[in-house]
Amino acid sequence: MSTNATRKPRISSNPDLLTLDQLAEKLGRAPQTIKNDRRRAPHRVPPAFRVSYGGRLLWRVVDVDAWMAAIVKATTEEIVKPPRRRGRPTKAEQRGRWMIGGANHG
Repeated sequence: MSTNATRKPRISSNPDLLTLDQLAEKLGRAPQTIKNDRRRAPHRVPPAFRVSYGGRLLWRVVDVDAWMAAIVKATTEEIVKPPRRRGRPTKAEQRGRWMIGGANHG
């Protein structure tokens, strides 16, 4: 016989919290990938917490949204930067730097 006083609250019905499966669906990843990333590369997953009475991983919706916004911001900042060229500078680039530097040779 159970009473309401001893019953644990249902987490899955809380709209402010996401379960592993719900987070996986929102991020478009497999649940096992999220578990692996938590261990190997925690920066790839939003911050989570465990509830004391279930041990399940949960994510707050506001934390997930903030984490996703930070990822989008970081990505757009990287896009704005000009791509770095590989290899030795061209002769024209070397002359331009030499002229800007004010070196007077020859």
